[in-house]
Amino acid sequence: MQTRNAFPVAAGIAVLILGGCKPLPDVTALIAGASRSGKAPAIIDAGGPVPEQRRQALLQQLLDAGPAPGMLARHLPVAAAIANAPLVAGNRVTLLEDGPAIEAAIRKIVAGAKKHVNVETYVLADDEVGRRFADLLVRKCVEHVPVTLMYDSFASRDTPKPFFDRLRNAGVRVLETNPINPFNARVRWMPNHRDHRKIFIVDGSVAVIGGANIEHPYAVNRETYWRDTDIRLEGPAVAQLQTLFMQTWREQGGAPLADADYFPRVPDKGDQVVRVLGSTGEKSPIYSTLISAIAASRKSVYLTTPYFAPDAALLAVIEAASLRGVDVKLVLPSFSDFPPALAAARFHYQELLDAGVEIHERQHAWLHAKTAVIDGVWSTVGSTNLDRRSFLFNREVNAIMLGSEFAQQMESSFARDMAHSRRIAAETWRRRSIAQRVEEWLANLASYWW
Repeated sequence: MQTRNAFPVAAGIAVLILGGCKPLPDVTALIAGASRSGKAPAIIDAGGPVPEQRRQALLQQLLDAGPAPGMLARHLPVAAAIANAPLVAGNRVTLLEDGPAIEAAIRKIVAGAKKHVNVETYVLADDEVGRRFADLLVRKCVEHVPVTLMYDSFASRDTPKPFFDRLRNAGVRVLETNPINPFNARVRWMPNHRDHRKIFIVDGSVAVIGGANIEHPYAVNRETYWRDTDIRLEGPAVAQLQTLFMQTWREQGGAPLADADYFPRVPDKGDQVVRVLGSTGEKSPIYSTLISAIAASRKSVYLTTPYFAPDAALLAVIEAASLRGVDVKLVLPSFSDFPPALAAARFHYQELLDAGVEIHERQHAWLHAKTAVIDGVWSTVGSTNLDRRSFLFNREVNAIMLGSEFAQQMESSFARDMAHSRRIAAETWRRRSIAQRVEEWLANLASYWW
C-alpha cells in the first residue's frame, strides 16, 4: 500500500494560480521575538503546576544535563514563547523500534484497558496487522470498554467500508477525518489536509505515539521492512495527548463521546520531562520548535526522516549549525514508497554536503522513523516529517524528551541506523548525471503539493 498522500500536481497548480502557495511562518522573526521575551517555561506534574522551588531544581537539572550543557538555556525560553505547551515532569518513556515491537506495545496497552481506548491513526489497513487490531477493539467493546477511533480518509482509502462497518456494529465510535468525498464532510471540506497523527491512548494514563501506522511492516514490499520508531509514554504527559485527541474529534465533527474518565489523576511514573506538541495544518509549533533547537545546538544534531523536502529556513539553520562546528548528520532513506520524495530530498544533498553536513542513506529497510536528538539532551519522536506537507497541511504530534538519559538511547538508535547506511560522498555526488539532476529539480518543484 502506498501511504504517501500526494495531492495531485494539477490540483496543486490550480491552487497556485488561484491563490498562491501557503507560506510557512517567518520563523527567523518568530524566534528572534521569542528570544527577547525571556519567558520562563511552565512545568507541571501529576498535581498541576509544580512549586517554585521544585521548578527551579528541575530546570537547573535540565540545564546542567548532557555532554554540552547550555543548549537548553538558549532554547527553552524560545520554546516557551513559541507554544503554550508546558514541560510535564514525572513520566516514564520507553523507546520502541520497528513494527513487531511497536505492534506488541500497542496491543499490550489496549488489551489491558479498563476505562477507555482512544485511537487516532493515519493508516488503518485491511491486512494481517489491521485485522488483528480490529479484532482487539471489538473484544474491548464486548468487555464494555468505550472505544473511539479516528482514521484519515485519504490514507485509509484502500480499506473497504465493511472493515469499518464491523467496528461500528460492535460499538466502536468511528470517525473518518478529512473525508475525500465532500458530501461526507461534517465540517469545512479541506481535501489537501490530512490527519497524520498516530496516537493510542488507554485509560488516560498510558499511550503510544510515533511514526508507525496500523499496517503490515512490510507494506512497501515483502522483502524489505519498515524501519520505524515510536515511544510508550506513561504518566501525567498522557493528558496532553488526550487533549489533542479531543480537540481533533471535536473539530472534525465527531458525535458525543462515551461517558468515561478521560482525564484521571495520574501519579508520577518516572523522572522524564516531556513536552507534547501538536500541529493542526493551520499552525505548526513543531516546526518552529525544531528550528529553535537546531539553532541553539553547539555539539550535535542527528536527524532521521523518510521525507526530506525542507523550506529555506530549515535548510539554513541546518547548514549554519554545521558551519559553526556542530556535528550534523542526517539518516535518510535509500528508497521510498513514493519515489519522487526521494528525488526531492536528493535535490538538497549537494548544498548540505558543501556545508559539511553528513548524509547517510539507510540500506536494507525503508526508513520511516521521524526523530531528532540534539546536543545529547533534546530528543523528539513523532509523526512529523521534515517536509512542507507536515508543516503546512497535516495534523501532527511529537513528544519532546529533555534530559541526557533518553537522549543516549536515541543516539544509540541513530548509530545503529548509521551502521546500516551508506554515506554519501560529496565528490561522488557532484558527478551524478544531468538526467538525475533534472529529476531532482522537478521533484523538488512539485514537493509543495505532496
